[in-house]
Amino acid sequence: MKKIILAFIFIFVFNVIKAQVEVRPVVGLSEQFSMPNIITEAFFYEKVGTTDFRLTTYEQVGVNISHENIEYNIIGLYGFGVILPGGRYIDQELGMRLGFRFNKNKKFGFLLSLDVKSQVASNYHLKYMDDNYHNLFLSETPGSWMSLSSGSHGSLPGHFVYHSNFYVGTPFVGNILMGVDYRIMGGLHINVSAGFGVRIMKAKYAEWIEGQNVYEKLEKKLVRTHYISTMDFELGVSYAIPVKSGG
Repeated sequence: MKKIILAFIFIFVFNVIKAQVEVRPVVGLSEQFSMPNIITEAFFYEKVGTTDFRLTTYEQVGVNISHENIEYNIIGLYGFGVILPGGRYIDQELGMRLGFRFNKNKKFGFLLSLDVKSQVASNYHLKYMDDNYHNLFLSETPGSWMSLSSGSHGSLPGHFVYHSNFYVGTPFVGNILMGVDYRIMGGLHINVSAGFGVRIMKAKYAEWIEGQNVYEKLEKKLVRTHYISTMDFELGVSYAIPVKSGG
């Protein structure tokens, strides 16, 4: 998907360079709220153990290209995101957006955006992912475990074994957003949009007995890839800076 979007952007840029267009610098700021896709939530909760909500602020810098009845935006994105509730998990993203605004001469226009992003920093590397990582298991023998919820073990014999996914990173985030853009005045716009996304998440899974150093076990664990589907909602503002012609 990433290669297809990048190839599409390259072809688009090559074509508009040949056409007679108006190019202006553009800056913007947006707030994006992401939640697990309600269609796939149960499946991905079982696989990854997280149904967190996410709020990300994106700073945007790029170019606005006006051609015929369409405005194109090629935007660089810097995102600062937190996981809700609590906001203890913080990360940063870098990426690119290709946006289309149809009916450019009207106050209201239809907006279509394609995003490609990658996480570049996080304060949650190799931290617990699962809400229930503290749940316990009872093991009569090393090869035979039975489930035991926390707080119900009483005096039963065996070893209490903890389990959790541990977060590694999110190398790819892709979004498709559709919405409405309103031109307030000149190059100043406000927009609202909604759509779907996919996050490719890397994680490690480990089980350990109380007292063991789980991070030593994690060094030998392979990284697993998880595909998470999201529903995304965004509110943003942008400004295309007028460029004075020479002469």
